[in-house]
Amino acid sequence: MPAAGRLHDLARQVIGAPNWIRRLQVRPLLHLLDVRPGLRLLDIGCGQGWLTAEFARIGAWAVGLDLAADRFWSSWAERDLSMLLGRAEALPLAAVAVDRILASSLLQLVEEPAQVLCECRRVVRPGGRLVFSVSAPFPRLLARYPAAELRRRLQALFHTRGVIWFTRDELAALLERTGWRPVEWWQSPGPRAARVWEIALDRALRRGRQPSIKRMFFALYPPLARDCGGPAPQGIPPHAGEWLVAAVPVRA
Repeated sequence: MPAAGRLHDLARQVIGAPNWIRRLQVRPLLHLLDVRPGLRLLDIGCGQGWLTAEFARIGAWAVGLDLAADRFWSSWAERDLSMLLGRAEALPLAAVAVDRILASSLLQLVEEPAQVLCECRRVVRPGGRLVFSVSAPFPRLLARYPAAELRRRLQALFHTRGVIWFTRDELAALLERTGWRPVEWWQSPGPRAARVWEIALDRALRRGRQPSIKRMFFALYPPLARDCGGPAPQGIPPHAGEWLVAAVPVRA
């Protein structure tokens, strides 16, 4: 294995994902996905493939999918970890091909989240489940900016036409419309980490550039390492962060 691949693998084992929010979400995601040896799992929007590799380590057959290949994919390929290029709106998989699907922080960034959910329903097997994370509303930022203006600013900051965040009611309606039934509903990270993330976004909006994920990870992750969040109550979200939702397909 090339030296870069060995260092990449060592970093994954020691600290996990380089994004501190994703790192905080590992335990909740593993709980919601119920990953076990032998399951077939699709990780949509896998990026560098950190979580995909974690699922494979547990014994699942894991495949990662993203719009562009990451430079570390070659090191994962040496361990038979499959990585595919493709769009979530048109998954390059046959029908009922996988047992689990993960879509981390994706639906709020795509123009057609309903199409993504329909594709996920097409490829998941009976008895399977979809687990995804999406941004919840940002109370601190919404107190500073009108909702429409905040959405425009964040769309420009992250170069997307997606809706940026979902209320719980909006997300529930979207799931029902696309043939999914939520079975578990979490919010992660917890209140302290979510507040830090919202402050970082506020600063990024003022400066007109995206927050540095790597800098934030090493500066903020250690004191927030246990702030993983938990099951979300009904109604207005208690703090910012992301919804983590486990859903099962509704079969006709």
